[in-house]
Amino acid sequence: MAKLISGDVPSQAADDLWARLTLANVYTVRFEAERHLGDHADSFRVEISPSFIVQIDRVSYLYQANCQSLTERDEVVADISVGMVATFDADEGVDVTAYDRGDVEAFGSSVALFAVYPYLREAIQACGNRLAIPNVTLDLIKQGQPLPAGLSFVDPSSDSATYADEE
Repeated sequence: MAKLISGDVPSQAADDLWARLTLANVYTVRFEAERHLGDHADSFRVEISPSFIVQIDRVSYLYQANCQSLTERDEVVADISVGMVATFDADEGVDVTAYDRGDVEAFGSSVALFAVYPYLREAIQACGNRLAIPNVTLDLIKQGQPLPAGLSFVDPSSDSATYADEE
């Protein structure tokens, strides 16, 4: 079965957190590309790895997208790497570090990802065009739906989160 983009009903605490965060900024932190072969690219695969940093009054989500454009023999034609951050500010008086890690992750996969994904998608496509690899166009993602072909997400590990008191 294909992995689904989070479509789970949030817990009461997660619902409370979601109501208290506001998108403050989305920006690029990494943009790299390299073409290895002159061959025609027939397909691509993209892996997106999430991580986040929680501070008392905000949470920032980093989504690192690594794209490989491939020949029909699965030889790598090009590598594209894009990192995007979405920062959410908490309402006055809200301590984001008091929320459970699972609730912060759920916000990332249900809200933050959707704030960043259009920018990741555009950056990968534009970079592919500049490398003369025209078929690098990521499909749209939708909550509760299977991931598009060629796209995968790395599940966050315990070391993918940093809380302000751990720094």
